[in-house]
Amino acid sequence: MASKTRVTFVGTATVIPTTGRESTCLVVNDDLMVDAGWCGALRMVDLGLNPTRIRYFLLTHGHQDHYLGLPALLFYRWMVGQWNVASAPLKVLGPKEEIALLVELTRDFLTKRDPLKDWQEPEVVALSPGDEVELDGYRVRCCRALHPVPALCYRIEDTRTGAQLAVSGDTARNPDLVRLAARCHLLVHEATLVTQKEEQNPYGHSSAEVAAQVAAQASVERLLMVHHDLAQAEKLREAARKHFASSDAAADGLVVELP
Repeated sequence: MASKTRVTFVGTATVIPTTGRESTCLVVNDDLMVDAGWCGALRMVDLGLNPTRIRYFLLTHGHQDHYLGLPALLFYRWMVGQWNVASAPLKVLGPKEEIALLVELTRDFLTKRDPLKDWQEPEVVALSPGDEVELDGYRVRCCRALHPVPALCYRIEDTRTGAQLAVSGDTARNPDLVRLAARCHLLVHEATLVTQKEEQNPYGHSSAEVAAQVAAQASVERLLMVHHDLAQAEKLREAARKHFASSDAAADGLVVELP
């Protein structure tokens, strides 16, 4: 049994990343990816991760900054395959309303004009809030995220180590996530804002204040905030730690090991 679960923050930025950053996406160990940023596959290579090893891709929702990198991920894996380097079979999981369409659009974008020889079609798994799936090495549960498009939050258990983390995706304050994340080792929560008034939040986003309150209510061990402006990191920490001491703003390239 492995002793540690490794979480790599490939990107932590908002919808338009600043120079040297990537929109929010992360990799668990070296084979499960959550969201794809603008071009998470190339950023993975910069961080010493191999996109051909990804076996599971979890999409939180279909806003462009979360799936723009999916065509690049699939194209990278196909190109490497042309040099006789096999990629792991890929399973793509996401909201039932959109995941099949997004994969179809990705395939058409890559293959419509010029079909790719030996194209490997990913397996699509459509998820609804409350679903639980068993994967090789992982157990994944989900709940709805409160966002303008169909969206999911995930709880990911590494069944080889017992480590558990929850990922909010983009969401407003979410009681369902409190239940989903209960007693996780790590909560990765969106914090687009520093503080927040509910009536001023029509776009389904959270603040550091809300993220920390969710972490406290869920009794998680640690909170790392993403989907933020890094220039606001100190303000995010200050606002969050008023509600949950073990809070921090994640930066691109951060690697965390869970017990």
